[in-house]
Amino acid sequence: LQNFVDSKEYHNGLFRDVAAIAWYSDNVASVYRLGLMKGTGTNTFAPGKNVTIAETVTLAARLHSIYHTGKEVFESYDGGNWYDPYVNYARNNGIISENYNFNLPATRETFAHILAQALPLSALQPVSCESIHFADVGHIVYAGDVDLLCKAGVINGVQSDGVTNFLPQDTITRAEASAIVTRMAKPELRIK
Repeated sequence: LQNFVDSKEYHNGLFRDVAAIAWYSDNVASVYRLGLMKGTGTNTFAPGKNVTIAETVTLAARLHSIYHTGKEVFESYDGGNWYDPYVNYARNNGIISENYNFNLPATRETFAHILAQALPLSALQPVSCESIHFADVGHIVYAGDVDLLCKAGVINGVQSDGVTNFLPQDTITRAEASAIVTRMAKPELRIK
């Protein structure tokens, strides 16, 4: 994980839609500095926008490439889909094998499934030996990947009325993704 180092400058106000007091502002700053996430336009981050499967694969490819080489190493964009170089990298490096509609919003479980393949198990060591018991575990297709990331302190569930659910079919926002990706790259920020 020592390859995750700041490579870009960030300052409050860089993204006009990320308030300095927002719960996710530090995460947005971290993923931007690390080169893992970029803005969505001139001075915007779109923290409430759903992450697509293409963006999820891109995040996983960047995590994998930086972890293994210290930088982004992808083929050149050839005029196809903007995400083709990342998808090709992900397929060639065992991050994905499924055929996705890359333009669809990613569900929480698909996001967890793809991201769990981005780093080796040695980089996702448990911070807790206990599994988080989600009330909706029977509805989680990728329960093993969700459990791996939960034990590693990268993701957690949603509590409501004393019950913790994972909500596997819910979408995930760019703000939430910034928090998860930051925890993957910086173990000191993982949930204990």
